[in-house]
Amino acid sequence: MSYGTPQDTPPCVKVELISHVEVTLDHAVKKVWPYILRWDSFVDDKDFIPHRVAGAPDAVGEVKGVSHFDKTGRMDSLFFVKTIKIVPNQQMVLKVLSPEYVYDVKTGISTEVPQTGYEVFNIYEKDGRTIFTLDCFVEAMPPGITEDDVQRIAEQFQADTANNWDQKYFPRLKKLLAQS
Repeated sequence: MSYGTPQDTPPCVKVELISHVEVTLDHAVKKVWPYILRWDSFVDDKDFIPHRVAGAPDAVGEVKGVSHFDKTGRMDSLFFVKTIKIVPNQQMVLKVLSPEYVYDVKTGISTEVPQTGYEVFNIYEKDGRTIFTLDCFVEAMPPGITEDDVQRIAEQFQADTANNWDQKYFPRLKKLLAQS
């Protein structure tokens, strides 16, 4: 019996998960920037909870494990990001590291999902206001999907991402900025 040979390995189908979200904030870049560095301050902790794994906080080289939760509050996945670039008051780039661990709802057994990509946070001032954008570019190879599933998964990712940011995360950020 042999393992790991090409004939024993089902083909992996790649899914390109791409999204862009944007908001205009009535605050100066210098006031917004600390929230970009600490994005977990306004991202709903019922969805994601990051934990520092390595590196100095809020600095290039920091690695965070990010737990994701489903609507019932069950942790359904864990992935890692590494801060690879910071331009103060302008940009933060996170490298999405492989693998992501996805947990089965019934058994809790984890499956490793190969993935790689970037999350790019940009802010800039325009007419006295701050434009904040987030671009996600992730390539994942979840097991058990077919070429027929790819388009649906990519569109669902884009729709869910836009909905979460527009309905939850941006309003929370605006509220925090108004209180500070």
